[in-house]
Amino acid sequence: MNRKGVGYVIIRQKEANGILFEEPTVELKQEKKFILNHQLGGTAFVIEKFDRPFQIKSSNYFGLGVAITASHTCYSPLTFLEELEEIDCGFSVQQMGIMKLIPLKCFCINSNEELYASNNNPYCLPGDIAICLLVSEIADLYFEVIPLSICQKNSPCSIIGFPTINVENPISIYPYFGDDKQNAINKIIAVFHKDKALVESKGKVLRNKKLLEISCSAINGMSGSPVIVNDCAVGVFVGGPPLPGQRDLIKLASFIKLRKNKDEAWCLFHSLRNNDVYYKRPIFENLNNLCRVKLYFLGWFLTENSPFPTELAMFYSDLSKNNFDPTELMRISKPSCINNIFSTLYSCVAYYKNANELSFNTAISTKHSIFAKITKLLHEFSLIDKQSISISKIHNFFEYN
Repeated sequence: MNRKGVGYVIIRQKEANGILFEEPTVELKQEKKFILNHQLGGTAFVIEKFDRPFQIKSSNYFGLGVAITASHTCYSPLTFLEELEEIDCGFSVQQMGIMKLIPLKCFCINSNEELYASNNNPYCLPGDIAICLLVSEIADLYFEVIPLSICQKNSPCSIIGFPTINVENPISIYPYFGDDKQNAINKIIAVFHKDKALVESKGKVLRNKKLLEISCSAINGMSGSPVIVNDCAVGVFVGGPPLPGQRDLIKLASFIKLRKNKDEAWCLFHSLRNNDVYYKRPIFENLNNLCRVKLYFLGWFLTENSPFPTELAMFYSDLSKNNFDPTELMRISKPSCINNIFSTLYSCVAYYKNANELSFNTAISTKHSIFAKITKLLHEFSLIDKQSISISKIHNFFEYN
């Protein structure tokens, strides 16, 4: 979900004559020493600086502090496993690798609380926050911390991050600028300047709930950026407005990836087509009709010795002539099955009927209970003896507390 976003909104302003225009972000020429660009295509920010850097056992790294970002930039959105053990990062592209982020905890795993936007749709990844250890081979590296706070509705705010201009699917950016991909990218550059430039996008807090809604333009690469009010971080930017069916698509792909909750997955798959009333094209019906997805489910039912739905009987009849292996059928079908689910996910913004409603982006507020957990974890970690502490011990502390 790094190069291909679920969907982001470029906020449009209206001139006195009624003409809409995309207000450019501000390119920041000077580094912000608490904002980090990381190699997986996201932004992170530092919330804790250790009083004393400590040497990590069996490595050349020193533990410097703690940063947070959006989980989907460094964890798989389906398995919640780290994408890489160490992630190069820096205050700019030129400084990439001077520090590293080591993911410690993904709050998606135990977050059962759905986060609803004002359009009554749930955000696709509740708990989309990751806490990371900031390390470097330079013990006295200078960096800063941004304090956490809370905000009020209508507060002026901004997000600061590193946009990815080379977007694989610019159709997921609203408003999509025509059918010509290059034209779309040119327009995106006009708003966000250049690839991996540090930009500030200004707006205000439109809705002050656990899922913040903000009128700041954003794009791929800015996920994980802080939402800033009065020089404090009041949230973690995660993406565009949640749309009908997106949360269920992530659930379905996760069930298939992890091979769990077969019956729930089938019911979910079947019910997705109900969302087509919100879209200009039958994107969910098209997904329901794909043979690869149905073949995967057929293999799933058979490997668990479960009666399969009558809808799959025709596929079973055809395959039985060739003495097929259900486990092999699942293995072959799985990649395209998940790819097609994500293709539908990426299409939601492009074909949403009420595109004029897309006037905000979203962030997880510091009022969410996750931040109380983070504060508690950091306090308890500060009390631990860190002499000869290993990465695995640090990881286990955060993961199991």
